[in-house]
Amino acid sequence: MQTAIILSFLPLLSFTHYASAASNGIVGFDTNTSSSMMRKRHGEEDMAGMPTTSDDCRASNLPWLETMAYCIQQNCDAVGFGTSKQVSCFSKQAVLGATEPTFQESLPNMAPTVELASDALWLNSTSLVNGELYYNTYGTYAEFERSEVFHTTYSVALIILVIGIFLACGITNQLLTSSPGFQKQLQSSGLWSKLRQHLLLPALVGSWHLQTLPGHAGYVPGRMLSINIGLYVILNIIFSSVSFSTFQPNVFFLSWQFEICEYVGNRTGILSLVNTAIAILFAGRNNLLINLTGWSQTTFLTFHRWSARVATVQAIVHSVIYTLAYWEPGYTGAAAYAAQAAMPFYWWGIIATIAYALATSLAILPLRSKAYDTFLLIHIGLAILALIGCWYHLIPHFGFDYGYQIWLYLAFAFWSADRLARLVRLVYYNHFGSSEAIVETVQGCDRFPTRKPKKRASIQFLVRGQAGMTADLREHMSLYSYGSGMGISVYTEGPYAGHRSTLQPFQLADTVLCLVGGIGITYALGFVQEFVSANSQRDTEAGSKSKVMRKAKRFLLAWSAKEMALIEYVKQNFLVDYEGMEYLFWCTGEGSSAGKAATITAGRMDITSVIRSSVEVGHQTTILTCGPGSMADEARQQVVNCVRDGFKLHYNFELS
Repeated sequence: MQTAIILSFLPLLSFTHYASAASNGIVGFDTNTSSSMMRKRHGEEDMAGMPTTSDDCRASNLPWLETMAYCIQQNCDAVGFGTSKQVSCFSKQAVLGATEPTFQESLPNMAPTVELASDALWLNSTSLVNGELYYNTYGTYAEFERSEVFHTTYSVALIILVIGIFLACGITNQLLTSSPGFQKQLQSSGLWSKLRQHLLLPALVGSWHLQTLPGHAGYVPGRMLSINIGLYVILNIIFSSVSFSTFQPNVFFLSWQFEICEYVGNRTGILSLVNTAIAILFAGRNNLLINLTGWSQTTFLTFHRWSARVATVQAIVHSVIYTLAYWEPGYTGAAAYAAQAAMPFYWWGIIATIAYALATSLAILPLRSKAYDTFLLIHIGLAILALIGCWYHLIPHFGFDYGYQIWLYLAFAFWSADRLARLVRLVYYNHFGSSEAIVETVQGCDRFPTRKPKKRASIQFLVRGQAGMTADLREHMSLYSYGSGMGISVYTEGPYAGHRSTLQPFQLADTVLCLVGGIGITYALGFVQEFVSANSQRDTEAGSKSKVMRKAKRFLLAWSAKEMALIEYVKQNFLVDYEGMEYLFWCTGEGSSAGKAATITAGRMDITSVIRSSVEVGHQTTILTCGPGSMADEARQQVVNCVRDGFKLHYNFELS
C-alpha cells in the first residue's frame, strides 16, 4: 500500500518547469534552496508543529514521482524546454540525484485528471498541480529572478564603467602627453585652448577650488573632476531607481508595496557593497590605477571620499526601505519589524549602517587636518566594523547562494593587497632595518630639517611642526639641546606613483615658474636642483640627460614665507646662483622689512605680476604652485586669463 505524503512543499511542485531551467543553468535558482532561502529572507518558517515528509520518503513515493514527472513534462514542453533539461530537473528535484527511478519510468500511464486544491496538504494519488498556485508561484520566482539579474547587471556595469573610464581617460592622457610633437599641435589648437579655458583649468565656480569652504568643511573639486563626480553620482541614482516591477498575487510578498521595497532594498544594498569596494580601491597608496593613469593619489582620494559617501547613502536607504516595508499592507508594522530586528543578521546590518555613517561623517577636514593620527585610527576601525557587519549581515542569513559576498571579497582583496604592498615597500626600501636620520631646528621658526647622515646617499626635508607626531618632535627638540642635531630612526615607505602627469609638462617648457608659499618650498627645491643639473649637463659635450627639464633655459622661484629665518636658511643651504635662475622672495611676517636683505620684499606676493613676467609669446611656460589654497586658486585664475590671451601655459599644483 502506497503511503501518502505531506505537501509541505506544494509551491515547489507547482514550480517544476521553472526549476527545470534552474537545474540546467537557464536561471539561477535551485528550487529547494531558493524556496527555503526566500522564506529566510522574510523571517518565515514552516508551520509550527506540522509533520514533514523526508526527502527519501518523497523519492520513493509513486504519486509524488508521477505527479512531479507529469508536471515537468507538461509545463516544460509548454515553454520549449527539451527532454534533457526535463530529465535533469527530475533527477535533481524528485529523486535527489539518484539514477532510479528515471524520468521516463516515472511518467504516469494515464494523464491525471484531478487537480489538487490550492490548500491541499496530502498527496495520495497522481494528480494535476493546482493551476492558480502554479501560475502564482512561477510568476513570483520569475519576477524575483528578473530583479536579481538586474541587481547583478547594474552592479557589474557600475564597477566596469568606473574603472574603465578611469583607465581610458588616464591612458589617453598619458599617450597625449608622451608625444612632444602632438603636444605642440595641441598648444596651437584653438579648440584645445577653449577646452582648457572653460573645462580643464577653471575651478567649478569662480576661482574657489583649493581654498577651504566656510567652516573648514572641505574643498570644491575642479570643474572637470566635479563633472566626473557628478556623472558618477547620477549613474548610481539611475542604477538604484530603474527596472523595478511587481508580480501579484505573490506567494511570498503580501502586497506589491512590500515587494517593491524588497527589490529597491536589495538593489541599494548590493550597490552599496560595490561602491565600498571602489572606495577601498581608490584609498590605497599602491592602487594600480595610479600607475596606469599617471594621476596623483590626491585625485583618487577625492573619488574615494565620494564613492564612500555614495555607499553610505545607499546603505542608509537600504536600511530605511527595509524598515518601512513592514508598515506596508499585509504586515503588522512594529510587531513584524521587531521580530526581524531580533535576528542577529538584522542587527549586524544595523551596526554596519551606523559604522558607514560614522566613518563618513567623521572624515571631515577639521579632524583630518588637526588630528590626523586620531582620524586615521577611527576611520580604519569603523571601516573594519562596517565590513564585519556586512559579512555577518549576509552570510548567516543568505549563505553563499546569491553571490552578494563577492563584493566583500573584492573589498577584502583590495585592502589586503594595499597593506601587503606597503609592508613589502617598508622591507625593501629600508633593507630589513631602520634608516637613520638627523633632526635639526631652524632657529626663529617652527620648521626643522631632517636628513640622513653625511657620506651616504641622502634626502633632506623641511618639515613644519603641526599636530600629532610632528608637534611631539618639535616639543622634544625645544626641551633638549642636541647641538648639531638629534639622531632618530625612520622608515621610508615611498616613493609612490602618480607624478607622471605632474612631471611631463616640464619636458616641453621653455620657462618654469614655481610659485611657493611657506613650507611648500620643500617640494619646489627638487625642481630647482633638477634645473641646475639639467643645464650643467647641457653645457658638457654629452648634452643634457635630464628626463624632466629637457628644454628649459629660464627658471623663476617666487617664494613667500612668514619667517625671515626660514628664507635665510633656505637661501644659504639650498639655493645656488646659476645662469637662467631667478629668485624672488617675500616675507609676510611681522617686523619684516626689505632692508634686511635686498632680494627680500616685505609684504604679500603679487601673483598676477609674477605670472605675467614669466610668459612670453611663442614660448611654453609651466607653472607649479605649492602653497596655501588661496595662492593656488589665485594662480589658477591668472593662468586661465593668460591662456585666454593666447599664451602657452601649463599649470600644476600641490597643497602644502
